[in-house]
Amino acid sequence: MKHFLLKQIVQYLSNNAQNVKFIKRIDNNIIIIEFNNKNVIYIDISKGNSTIFKCKNSLSSKKDFNAPFDVALQKRFNNSKIENIELYNNDKIINIRVNSSSSYKKLTTILQLEFTGKHTNAIILDENRVIIEALRHVDEFSSSRVVKVGIKLDEIPKQSFIPKIDEVSNIEEYLYEIYEEKEKQNLENIKKQKISQIDKKAKK
Repeated sequence: MKHFLLKQIVQYLSNNAQNVKFIKRIDNNIIIIEFNNKNVIYIDISKGNSTIFKCKNSLSSKKDFNAPFDVALQKRFNNSKIENIELYNNDKIINIRVNSSSSYKKLTTILQLEFTGKHTNAIILDENRVIIEALRHVDEFSSSRVVKVGIKLDEIPKQSFIPKIDEVSNIEEYLYEIYEEKEKQNLENIKKQKISQIDKKAKK
C-alpha cells in the first residue's frame, strides 16, 4: 500500500476513532477492527498484497481463529481506549496505541501493522516495544530481523526512497473502492479458472 494512502488513513482514523470496540481475525490474513460509532475497517496483511479497506456489507469470519496471536489481540484491544494512531518512523507502518483496564492495572499496548513488502506483519507490542505476539513469527535463520515473543522488536531497515506526495479527495470512499476492486479481481480469477476447466473438459 502506498505511503501517502497510509498517511491519509492514519489522519482519517485519528480524527474519527477514539475507542476500539471490537477486533478479531476473520481470515488467515484479514483483521476486522470496529471503532466507536460502528466505524469498521478491514486490514489485509497478505504478503505482497497488503491493504486496508472498508466494506458496505460486513464480512463474516471464515472460521474461529484461536491462535495465541488472536487471544492476545482480543484481550489487549477489545473495548480499549485509543491513545494515539501514527505512521511509525515515517515508514509504511501504522501504530495503534491503546490503553485497556484489566482487573488490577492499566495496560498500554501497541498494534504495529507493517505494510512493508517482505516484512509485512501484524505485531502486538507492550509499551517498551517488547513483542507480546505476532501474526508471523520470524527466526534468525529466515531474516536478520527476528520476530519472537519476549524480545524487543528491532526497527525495519529504513528504505532510502522519497515517498510520493499525493492524496485522494475522499479517503473513506477510496477505502470502499479498494474492496470493490478486490472483489472484481477475485471474480475475474474465478471466471478464468472455470473457463480453463471447461476448456479441458471440452478437449477431452
